[in-house]
Amino acid sequence: MEETMTFRQQEKGLHPSDVQFMKSPSLAFYLWFVFSVSGCHAPATGGTADTADTDGTEYSNGDSESGSTDDVLVSLIGRTFVAREIIRDGTAEPLLTGTLFEVRFGEDGVFYAFGGCNSIQYPIAMNGNTLVVETIDMYMVSCGEYLDAQVEMLIAFLESDPVVTTDGDTLVLAGFFEANDVQIEFIDAATVSPNWLLEGTRWEVVQCLVYDIITSDGWTTTATVAFQENGVMSFDTGCNSGTGIFQVDGDQVLFSDLTYTEDACLTLQDDVREEVMLQILTCDGLVDWEVTWSEGERLSLRAMEDAFWVAPISD
Repeated sequence: MEETMTFRQQEKGLHPSDVQFMKSPSLAFYLWFVFSVSGCHAPATGGTADTADTDGTEYSNGDSESGSTDDVLVSLIGRTFVAREIIRDGTAEPLLTGTLFEVRFGEDGVFYAFGGCNSIQYPIAMNGNTLVVETIDMYMVSCGEYLDAQVEMLIAFLESDPVVTTDGDTLVLAGFFEANDVQIEFIDAATVSPNWLLEGTRWEVVQCLVYDIITSDGWTTTATVAFQENGVMSFDTGCNSGTGIFQVDGDQVLFSDLTYTEDACLTLQDDVREEVMLQILTCDGLVDWEVTWSEGERLSLRAMEDAFWVAPISD
């Protein structure tokens, strides 16, 4: 039996009206960045972190009387940073929920950027503490209007030659986008829990797929799932509530240590919705997850033949 549900996000994310578009008809877009691998999988183990080795690689440092450019490059080469916040004219703006927005200063002398959908790269060149962009290499396809807007903003921002500021594990790029002062704050990826892609979000179930039929009819209660910033998740099936632990692993998430009440549902429809939720949340292995924006924001969770999708809650 294939079972699917849809959640609506309540707290975190970017509404279409908040997205500003660059007018760049020459851009072609590539690499649809979604998390869609079917099945409930056994957790993976192992893995090693990248280490920096800058020997033998030359970088363009521009003109720097103080030598600070060399110090900045030495501290950045071989490191990857993930964006946590965009500040436009002093106002913080959220990133699209679930998107991996990152930059990397490659040991090969190349600056790499990923805006949640498309890859961008160009030779590392700095003039003082300014990251200088001469030619951007990219091959892109459309990822939908919301991700396209985020990527186009990143491209235009980088073309403004942003100023680089570092403080330990924190990296700040300060530049411009559409005549606005923009700062993008990053943190070293090695220090960030993968859970941050879902942390602080709360979702409401709005649709359920049972036997290939999408339905939300007959529900008498509201069902929700929430991901907290301490790795704890909570859920309410509309009949029962519970808590557990979640751990994001790339495009999959592992739920564990679930405890919940076991009261009877009021209606058959409520009972079916609860069954779908528990099939996913109690899956003995990794659950696939994906966020898309083709029809508004959607979060989906899939395990074996069971699945559900999510969508943002209207204020």
